[in-house]
Amino acid sequence: MEIDVKKKGSSLNIKPVGELSIYSADEFKKCYAKDGAKHKKIEIDLSSISRLDTAGFQVLLMTRCDAQRNDRAIQYVNPSDEVLRICRMYQEKIEDWNSHEQR
Repeated sequence: MEIDVKKKGSSLNIKPVGELSIYSADEFKKCYAKDGAKHKKIEIDLSSISRLDTAGFQVLLMTRCDAQRNDRAIQYVNPSDEVLRICRMYQEKIEDWNSHEQR
């Protein structure tokens, strides 16, 4: 997995590319922990995820919980078909995860 990270002021864009699975979830988590803590607005672009397993889904859920806990605005954009498939399996709607403003 490759992770594209773009920083612009107080905003951060993270784009995982390839598989977000048990083998790469820790790498994504570390990237989020390192860069996410410094930004109040985070966008996670899910368009290039080709495979998502339970560990990958859990790490995405962790980003949501962390953002809520630390008063960060977070958006999940452009979910790939694979992301949508896994979300349906867990009866989750990725668009419901988005926070549109800081609380």
